Amino acid sequence: MLTYRFILSTIFQICLFLSGTVAFTQETSGQWVGDLYLMHTFSNSFGKSSILIDENNKIHKIFPGLGTEKDFFSPRKAISSYAYFYGTLYVTAEDGKNKYRSGSRWTFAKWQDDKWHFLGDYKMESPAALLKAIPCDNDRFIAIFHANKGMDSKSISKMTPFHLMSIPYGKTEFTIDEAIDHAQDMLRMEDREHFALAWMTDTIMTDTHAILINKATSLYWVFSLRSATLVKAGSIFKEETAKMIIERDPTNYTNGPILCANPEKNGTVLIAAQKEALVAAETRNLMKEYNILINTNPYRRMSIEDVHEKLFYPMFKEFVNRSPYIVWYRLYPETGEVEKLKEPPRGGSNFRDEGKNDIWRPMPDGSVANPIYLHAEVEKQLANRSATLSPDVFREMAKNLLRDVAKKQARKIISDLSASTRKADFSISDLKAEVKKQVIAEIENQQLKPDVEKRLKAEVEKLLKAVSKQAMTEIERQIKNRIAEEQRDKQ
Repeated sequence: MLTYRFILSTIFQICLFLSGTVAFTQETSGQWVGDLYLMHTFSNSFGKSSILIDENNKIHKIFPGLGTEKDFFSPRKAISSYAYFYGTLYVTAEDGKNKYRSGSRWTFAKWQDDKWHFLGDYKMESPAALLKAIPCDNDRFIAIFHANKGMDSKSISKMTPFHLMSIPYGKTEFTIDEAIDHAQDMLRMEDREHFALAWMTDTIMTDTHAILINKATSLYWVFSLRSATLVKAGSIFKEETAKMIIERDPTNYTNGPILCANPEKNGTVLIAAQKEALVAAETRNLMKEYNILINTNPYRRMSIEDVHEKLFYPMFKEFVNRSPYIVWYRLYPETGEVEKLKEPPRGGSNFRDEGKNDIWRPMPDGSVANPIYLHAEVEKQLANRSATLSPDVFREMAKNLLRDVAKKQARKIISDLSASTRKADFSISDLKAEVKKQVIAEIENQQLKPDVEKRLKAEVEKLLKAVSKQAMTEIERQIKNRIAEEQRDKQ
């Protein structure tokens, strides 16, 4: 069958980049840096980046993604973790360019003096193992492993996902110094999924602490950045957490207890959660139900956007209405204690309103704000400020715009094929010209500064010129074969 995913990946080859998220999102919890708020984002035109914004959402500084750094990093894998500490932004990412036959290599870098600097690598024995890290005093890192594999021989026997890591003086390879007890005694840490509970957390950074919160279970860990030690581990929900972890799927975030968690300017952490009793009583699993339905007619022939609109969003609203309340908590990193609040913070609500109040950003005065208008504003600022950045950054912008247009073209192809009964006579000989036309129109519609618009158009020309005739012929052959399969499937 000619699937949306196949068409999407095929057209992406024309545009010379990998597929990825296209909606502007805040990928992790933010962090206060003085009076500014640090957000890690992904936008249509700019790609991965981190930004510092004020309370009016005005950008004060941009940290480009590692994809702009060609000397020591190849942007083939997603960045695993960000952390801002001692005035420096740190990043951990798997370097897909330097895969090892029996494992993988993780690259550590920091943004200093307006440039990415290589810190060191960590070699993992398993290519499937995942890692993220938190920077601490004296160039030490708290490493969080996704599973009990990939570690060095002296640490793999320790049944904990947390280890202290550092770089020996004069070296570029990280080593494990010691294990850090997980302190969640109810968990059997030898089970791989329980390592994943620590890795699949939001990392919330303050000036002195790192707080890891697993939204699917309400488990949390608080680490001191000064001493690189665990302060406390526990769970926001007190009664049902152990039973939920043992009996239910811990990766089911849509039914998860924690809706949102962000740091407050004074160093505490504000948490919005569902009612514990309603989560404990829920027997259905939204994502399992959804994943079954998307593979049945009529949804399996729809575009991803149509499936979301006609299936996922109605299902999500139904699940929200089964648990419509928000309960607020505050976590104090110095002690690791959690307080249940009697009323929501200013700007917050006790009602989810079909999920509209689930996500929020903290404000300097202690209130919270809905980020619904933040996305478009930041996207526009990112594009217009990009004129001051390097050619590599501009090239990434052009690639991201091309990807966005490619997705639109993919939706159009799917729609045409669904409505058509013609045989496999589809041709893409003029696809490159159509993609170029649509990208130029997209750039002009963004109302960018003249110099930004000119440079983006030039980068688009360069990227499309690099597409060879041989590559176009091969892609056309693949699509024709898939269309033939689609016609046979319909018959």
